Amino acid sequence: DALVRVRDLDGAVEEYAAAGQQLLAMGRQEDALKVVERILQHRQDAKYARLAAEIYLARGKPNDAMIALQKVALCIKENAKDLEALALLARAFDQLGQPTKAIEVQKEAARIAREGSRVEVFEALVATLKQRAPNDEGVKALVASAYAPAGKAPPTPPPEEPIEPDSVEIVDDFDLEEVDEASKRRAPPPPPPSASGDEEPF
Repeated sequence: DALVRVRDLDGAVEEYAAAGQQLLAMGRQEDALKVVERILQHRQDAKYARLAAEIYLARGKPNDAMIALQKVALCIKENAKDLEALALLARAFDQLGQPTKAIEVQKEAARIAREGSRVEVFEALVATLKQRAPNDEGVKALVASAYAPAGKAPPTPPPEEPIEPDSVEIVDDFDLEEVDEASKRRAPPPPPPSASGDEEPF
């Protein structure tokens, strides 16, 4: 906090990040989350937003999945092909009881992994999709491309809307702008700053 008061934000973020990693290593999830949220108050960094989303989804309290969506939205707006963020987005939709949206995200992630030659990630996603939605035409095309003979062009999947950084429509009318607004409405207010002299875990 002293670094923040002297406006050394870079130094403050580094100190908070180190403290957060130590707390996670110690299994102090709640304290680590407070630290990461403090970082995000000062800097909207996708790396820390992704970490916050991971902690919220692992904790699984009411509204945590919706808050995680808000964090993931920041990551995808910065990089629409962030496979880790897309995996978190799919998990969040599943926790919210939206499996259809989760499948759409996983299909997009599979296409991105294939285009980026992320073979292991692509094959894992295809295996998951084959179990989850074996009759989906897009999934069938992805499965076929996974097992296409070497040198043979994979079948062209049906056209689908790509995920864009600024306006991400997963399915129907559910987009990340709605996620952002909904999560702000549902998210609990941040805890008040501690009184002077009180010890904090960071």
